[in-house]
Amino acid sequence: MNLTNITPLSALTKLRQLSATANKIHDLQPLQALTSLNKLELEMNKIIDISPLKSLTNLKTLNVDDNQIVFISVIQHMPLLTHLSATVNKIIDNYFDNNSFFCTDQEEPSSKEEKFALKLKLINLTNRIQTEIKKTKIKIENIELKITRKLNEQKYRLIHVINQVVGVI
Repeated sequence: MNLTNITPLSALTKLRQLSATANKIHDLQPLQALTSLNKLELEMNKIIDISPLKSLTNLKTLNVDDNQIVFISVIQHMPLLTHLSATVNKIIDNYFDNNSFFCTDQEEPSSKEEKFALKLKLINLTNRIQTEIKKTKIKIENIELKITRKLNEQKYRLIHVINQVVGVI
């Protein structure tokens, strides 16, 4: 399809799932009223700004792969979000890098951000994650991180270092 204008969707306030994949959508303002949405698939569009999605507090799954998104921090306003996929974008904000979330098994998350991070089960930021992911300290059970090509190249170095450390112990 070549859908560019999604304004008519704003009247569907009880809509729970929306898939508008492979279009030419760039303006998400009409989706602000769709607060019942729990699944939103907008991959392969022309989206730069996802801030209009801030009001979608019931969203559990968000797929915005293959767009031109620069900032992703709006997800902090989505308390039920468990699946985020934002591959092949131009994300420059370091939401996950700047927010270190770490709890030991005996600790309870203390901040709103930690509680949010612990709910995420899938974070897919392929082609965005830098080789220095050590800054991010997120402990999330059952997390699946899709490794970028750059990280894959670093895999062998990490294996070598781990083998050296294990050999010392």
